[in-house]
Amino acid sequence: MFDTPFKLTGPEHLCSAAASLCLEHLERSGTPISTVGSLTESIQYGYTASASTIPSDVRFLRITDIKGGHVDWASVPYCECPVPGSYLLKEGDLLVARSGSVGKSFLVEEVPEPAVFASYLIRLRTKPAFTPGFAYWCLQSRQFWSQLLEMDRGSAMSNVNGRMLAQLQFPVPHTSIQSAVVAFLSTFRARLRGDAVAHKSLPAPLGGVPRIVARIEELAKQVEEANALRQYSTNHTEALTASVLRGVFQRPDARRVILDDVCSNIIDNLHRNPVYAESGVPCVRSADVGYGSLNLESALRTDEDEYVRRTVRGEPEPDDIVFVREGGGTGKCACVLPGQRFSLGQRVMMLRPNRVAVHPRFLLYQLLSPLVQDDQIAPLCKGSASPHLNIGALRKFSILVPPVEVQSALVAELDALQTEVDRLRRLQADSSAELDALMPAILDRAFKGEL
Repeated sequence: MFDTPFKLTGPEHLCSAAASLCLEHLERSGTPISTVGSLTESIQYGYTASASTIPSDVRFLRITDIKGGHVDWASVPYCECPVPGSYLLKEGDLLVARSGSVGKSFLVEEVPEPAVFASYLIRLRTKPAFTPGFAYWCLQSRQFWSQLLEMDRGSAMSNVNGRMLAQLQFPVPHTSIQSAVVAFLSTFRARLRGDAVAHKSLPAPLGGVPRIVARIEELAKQVEEANALRQYSTNHTEALTASVLRGVFQRPDARRVILDDVCSNIIDNLHRNPVYAESGVPCVRSADVGYGSLNLESALRTDEDEYVRRTVRGEPEPDDIVFVREGGGTGKCACVLPGQRFSLGQRVMMLRPNRVAVHPRFLLYQLLSPLVQDDQIAPLCKGSASPHLNIGALRKFSILVPPVEVQSALVAELDALQTEVDRLRRLQADSSAELDALMPAILDRAFKGEL
């Protein structure tokens, strides 16, 4: 698409593209170019004050009160502003964020009660020749962002100021054409929201734009449908896996035991951060543990002395289970494969299954099943800002264990299912990358006049 200091949604990108096409066609038709500074009555910074929930004479509109292009005025706080005067908002004012979501703009369409705007906003009040609605769409265009980024070249686009806004240049046609552009773009945005409204027409200088925008909309809809299908497939396969897992573990020949009964050892690691080295032995952290897999390539390294210190309670062996006990990934776990040599980081522990009582991969599948993840781990971590499990709680986890020969058959069935799920996820990931690349290609063709 194109760079912005904050992430645009899909519809925002499409609306920006449509606005950009309108401006491009206007410029090609010879429409006069003017600066924002010459088209505005004032470019003003907002009022500096503290927001308050205590009612006063004026509301205090901040960047954070503008969500999804709308303001819930009932939730906007108040402030003390003895002489609001020039800070009072009125219909048709344009507000631009000068920090945070840098460059994001908002058109004030109503002010139900007196309100002033906060200091991290800049207000543009346009002259009659530059209608507020048309000015708003100029501020959504590629032309807007490319000019700002060019002015701020070499920096991370940390802010926008009034001088930068005043220097922006746009083609500005007669107000009748501006009104037609506003109606067309507003209708396009409504269609993207799902409203059943017909496309508006545009006058002669912009005659080709509606066809191009209609084509963009058609292709965007196809991309959206493909994304929805991909998401449905992902959700369906995950639900199927959960259903099969819950079903196979609720067999009549399964006995309920606690985790401590089927493990010969549960090892809690050193509760301190490792001393890392540039090279050496992998040290597995929570980020290196997936749901059923270990990624030793991503693991940081320690030297041999640190490895020895961190494995004094036991070195990982094939079929041991690495389990994340703390953080956002609490409950993730994976079996150790032959040839894998590593130590454990601060937030992980290790389970050594008693192979006489339980098949290691059967235990892994059970730890990853809803029986453990949803019914036992989630309640213990609910509401915690830093989820964690201690070794005592883990030892008491309840699991279902059928006869060992049944476990082996179930593991074969689950391995086959997991292989299929992994294949589908890879296909979904590939299609996701293709779809993500498709829309920028469509927009690029639109600007080259190839649609």
